[in-house]
Amino acid sequence: MRSGSFTDRLGSLEAAVQGQNVTAMSEDVRAVMSSLGMDRSVKFDSGDCAFLLTCFIFTMMMTLPGLALFYGGLVRVQNVLSIVMQTFSIACLITVLWIAFGYSLCFSPGGNGLYGDHRNFWLYNVKMDSFHPDFPHVPEAAFILFQLAFAILTPALICGSFADRMRLGPMLVFMAFWHLVVYCPMAHSMWTKFGFLHKLGILDFSGGNVVHVAAGFSGLVSSLVVGKRRGFGRDPFTAHNKLLSVMGMYACIYIYVYTHTHTHTHVYIYIYIYICIYIYMYVCMYIYMCVCVCVCVCVYVCMYVCMYIYIYIYIYIRCVYIYMYIYI
Repeated sequence: MRSGSFTDRLGSLEAAVQGQNVTAMSEDVRAVMSSLGMDRSVKFDSGDCAFLLTCFIFTMMMTLPGLALFYGGLVRVQNVLSIVMQTFSIACLITVLWIAFGYSLCFSPGGNGLYGDHRNFWLYNVKMDSFHPDFPHVPEAAFILFQLAFAILTPALICGSFADRMRLGPMLVFMAFWHLVVYCPMAHSMWTKFGFLHKLGILDFSGGNVVHVAAGFSGLVSSLVVGKRRGFGRDPFTAHNKLLSVMGMYACIYIYVYTHTHTHTHVYIYIYIYICIYIYMYVCMYIYMCVCVCVCVCVYVCMYVCMYIYIYIYIYIRCVYIYMYIYI
């Protein structure tokens, strides 16, 4: 049986090992364990956990159904199911890759300036009470889910650049290589303190470099490599359903704003922006309706006047004909 407090036992241990500073050594060990996400004494913040999981759900909704609706409404009717299944397949593929290799390559401590090390392959060292060193107030499992949502969203943005032009199999192979070769080093170098971009002091505003810049340039290059659609410039390529695209766009915008409000000031700013946008939309809609009504009224009046003028001219000509027939 152990007796005495923890400090008394440390003092006894110091005396036993000839005056070594065991207290300082224990603090060093705790610091190392905390840096590796192994300190079991850390208490998680329930509010941060709830907010992070909520953001994970909404960010997943940006991909399914947000991007699926947005891209599905822009393509032709025969390619709607194809683009929706591509988005869904990307979500399934990246989930497996993220659990197997992606999280460790992106966020494992150590490694080099481009990749993390292999200690978290297949989530080997992830436990219910472990945490990431950069995010000590939330469980590591919740942090993995939150980052998974962005790992899924980023390649899903790319698939719209080669819609209608790539089969499912080659697309999945391309997305797998892209996730491991492009996304993982971008995320590690930008979002961790071990990355070379982070050390250079480069700022990343709400995933601007890792998500939007990477997906934008990759989509541009992939569209150039795949080439134009067959029949481009000859056959009509009209959107299948613009209403679906509008619904998907508003879902993505709303969820993006919600998941990027970290302070009350941001909330007030975004609410103000949304109010301004809605006021602008309603004003534009009101002006558009007024213009349409005025145009319709003008056209109706012109048609009405033209009809009466035509009737008057017709009656006048008939009267002239009758007069000429009778008296001439």
